[in-house]
Amino acid sequence: MIMMTNRSLLQTVLTTMLTPKKTILQFRGTIHTAEKSRKYEYFPRHMLLSVLAGIETLRDPKRADMIALLTEVMSNTAAQRLRQRMLGCTTGRLLLHQRRRVSNTTLESARRCEPGTFGEAYAKFMDSRKFHPADRPPTSVFGLSDSSAYVVLRLREVHDFLHVLFECPTTIEGEIVLKAVEFANCRLALSGLAALLGKVQLAKRSQERLKCQLLPWALRAGTACEPIECIDFESNLHLPLAEVRKKYNIHCLNVSILTGHSKR
Repeated sequence: MIMMTNRSLLQTVLTTMLTPKKTILQFRGTIHTAEKSRKYEYFPRHMLLSVLAGIETLRDPKRADMIALLTEVMSNTAAQRLRQRMLGCTTGRLLLHQRRRVSNTTLESARRCEPGTFGEAYAKFMDSRKFHPADRPPTSVFGLSDSSAYVVLRLREVHDFLHVLFECPTTIEGEIVLKAVEFANCRLALSGLAALLGKVQLAKRSQERLKCQLLPWALRAGTACEPIECIDFESNLHLPLAEVRKKYNIHCLNVSILTGHSKR
């Protein structure tokens, strides 16, 4: 018998769980098959997927697809709650109506912005790391309506805007802190899980710094900021960076206490 590596085992399990079964349709938590209909508990499947993705992310932090999965696998309740927050404000309703996407065209527009603007800072952030919006892996969502699925997509696509505005670097610590900001702001359990799982990768000294300084700051900053999913980042690219932060009550991280190696 051929022994499977940990990576191939995780990939096999995840692929199996993510592959739609033939003749199966899901509607409001009920699975209909050719043989029978039965109630299906969706939540445990989500949690298992998130744990498996978290393990694989710990094994290989460069797995962008697994990092994305941690964000995408969320309950219907969480996605619908964020959608309701968007419907409750003018900008959120506009974003839901337009289905705004962050693309390479967005980055091109940012490159044309004046010095000192949010757009210039975003373009420098992306270009210095050779990042491109189109490089992010495709989004997969589970059992969500189109509008709720867009909320998940929007949160993924504005992630680099948040790096710029909160000044969280693309280090392991920086990513953990930004996930904690998202958790505090959006109340997404998966963002909190990602931050906790990422913490395991760090040395004891870094974990202590997270516990005593970084995570408390992240919770305060995330709570103080305007709802992330309701921010029209693209329309603010031409504004001074400091003005955008003030407008949405965004507080910067003191990056001097951070260490680590850059990652996506």
